[in-house]
Amino acid sequence: MVKVTALAALGFAGVVLARRWGGTALDLLRAAVACALCAAVVASAWSFGTGVGFGWIFAQGGATEITSWMSMTTLTGLASATLGSVLGLGDHTQTSLTIFRALGAAFGMFWLLRMLLAAFRGRIHPVGGFGVAMFFLVIFFPVVHPWYLLWAIVPLAAWANTRGFRLAVIGYSVAFSFFVLPRGLSLPPATVGYMYVMAAGIFALLLLGGRRAFQTD
Repeated sequence: MVKVTALAALGFAGVVLARRWGGTALDLLRAAVACALCAAVVASAWSFGTGVGFGWIFAQGGATEITSWMSMTTLTGLASATLGSVLGLGDHTQTSLTIFRALGAAFGMFWLLRMLLAAFRGRIHPVGGFGVAMFFLVIFFPVVHPWYLLWAIVPLAAWANTRGFRLAVIGYSVAFSFFVLPRGLSLPPATVGYMYVMAAGIFALLLLGGRRAFQTD
């Protein structure tokens, strides 16, 4: 199944339809109903046709079982729980994660609704609004992998075609090509950090040795 977050694109498709039909609140409601029916029909057809059933709907919360150190909300929740333990307040890790993840989801939904409204009013192109909304959804998602930002980069590439955006994408792609281990190998963050520090140190020594050899010659 496609990531369920892709359903957000239907909202912006509905905005396009609503503006084409007249741009009134009633047109927006009609477009929302049409998109909801489209999603229901397609999901039902594929669920029945492939024999998968609807179990995937109830498995959507499985991502929260993973502790993702790249997630801002998860990292903040863990930091809050650690601070509480240091202060002698006990272990409230799960409670902290639940609270901060809920706040992150609410903030992400706020930006999604804001971009939908801005696109409906013509203040931003629907493709650009979708890209911005996905960016904030990824930033505040409870689980983040480096490639998740592609959900925002792809639509933004069709809208924010500026030099600054291209340089940011290039920098992000280069950086995370080193952060993600080959074959998706999963290691503790401290181990990964140690590996990169050692690699950077060895590279610096080789560079320094090469410069001295060049100056000697």
